[in-house]
Amino acid sequence: MLFCSVARLKRKMDELPAYEKVFVEKISDLQSKLGSSEHELRRKEKTILQLQAQLEETKISNNCQPQIEEVSILALSNI
Repeated sequence: MLFCSVARLKRKMDELPAYEKVFVEKISDLQSKLGSSEHELRRKEKTILQLQAQLEETKISNNCQPQIEEVSILALSNI
């Protein structure tokens, strides 16, 4: 009985390197996925900031449009 337990324990100990290899591979895969996700997040953040800037420019342009039209009308009436 003791021999069986020792043999089973030895077999389990022999399996540890295989489990360790799988564990290390999974950690490596997760680190790679994390890096890709972080890169994608930075890319999306940059796009969002660019779109926000464009939106602000458009708002400013739209707010100034009546003044631009008024100046254009005055300029054309003075010709």
